[in-house]
Amino acid sequence: MKKLTLLLSISLFLTCINITGKSETQAISNNHSHQQNYSHNQEVKNLSEYPILNKHFDVNNYKTQTVTDNSYKRIILFKNNKGNVKFKSIYIKNTDRLKVISTNKGLIYNGIIK
Repeated sequence: MKKLTLLLSISLFLTCINITGKSETQAISNNHSHQQNYSHNQEVKNLSEYPILNKHFDVNNYKTQTVTDNSYKRIILFKNNKGNVKFKSIYIKNTDRLKVISTNKGLIYNGIIK
C-alpha cells in the first residue's frame, strides 16, 4: 500500500513539474481531451486577462486554443499560422493571477490583474 501511494505521489509530482516552456506546451497541445479551437479571437477579447495579453503581444496575430477553462483556471495557447505555439497564458481565477509564457523567452508576465 505504501509503495502504491508513493508511486502515485511521484507520478503526480512529475506531471506538475514545469520542465521547459516548449516541452510543456507541446505536451498540452497533444492532450485533446479538453481543447477548444477558436479561429477568431472574439472570445478572448471578452476575457479579463485580454488587456495584459494584448500588451505583451498582438493577440489578433494568433489563433487561440483553450486547453482548460474550469472554475479554477483557464489555460490558452496562442498559435501562429503554422500551428506552432508561441505564447501560453495561465489565469488562476480565484487569485486573479496571470502568467504569460513565451516559447522563445520563457515567462514574460507573472502578476495579479484587476
